Amino acid sequence: MDATMQAVRAEMSTTGTDPLTGPGIDVRLSLLPGGRGRLHTAISRVTLGDWSATLLNRELLAFAAD
Repeated sequence: MDATMQAVRAEMSTTGTDPLTGPGIDVRLSLLPGGRGRLHTAISRVTLGDWSATLLNRELLAFAAD
């Protein structure tokens, strides 16, 4: 994993989402060599419950696979 991706992960894991002041959902894309990408998601459980967050991630992965 390169330094840029580590920086994105570190920022997302320490800042978190805030449903009161926003955003309740944080979605970022890291572009990788070879036309690939990695999708990073952070979702407040207040904004979306566990079931809804799982469904959203599943839909995002299915969309990315197309």
